[in-house]
Amino acid sequence: MILWDAFPWNEGATLKGHGGEVFSCAWSPDAKRLATASADKTVRVWDVNTRREVAKLEGHHDVVESCAWSPGGTLNASASADGTVRVWDVNTGSEVAKLEGHDGGAVYSCAWSPDGRGLHSSTSQLNLSRVYHKKTPYTAYTTPSPP
Repeated sequence: MILWDAFPWNEGATLKGHGGEVFSCAWSPDAKRLATASADKTVRVWDVNTRREVAKLEGHHDVVESCAWSPGGTLNASASADGTVRVWDVNTGSEVAKLEGHDGGAVYSCAWSPDGRGLHSSTSQLNLSRVYHKKTPYTAYTTPSPP
């Protein structure tokens, strides 16, 4: 993973640690951390200033396709080819929730709502996406198929 300094686009650092391809990266809301999702089935969290790994989020059983920070910056969601979205407490590295119900398909992406109460995921299953609302536990809603 290469971290670039924007304007004039100089290579700033190389972040090493994943054991496979990196498919996605996401800045924390405060821009102090970077999360990376990989074929090695992990999400890694990096301190941008020190360029060191500060957390390794493990639990998926297949490639992690995407990751996304919650607006508050304390949670990270990861979407995986194992058919789950997992929500992590980044400060402790613990799994907060395992969201299933994607009908056996790989989950390619996830995104938080601006208020942090909703989480959307998209899957490989035709016309299936899920919206999770933060209740206890997370409640899933399937979005309607397009006409």
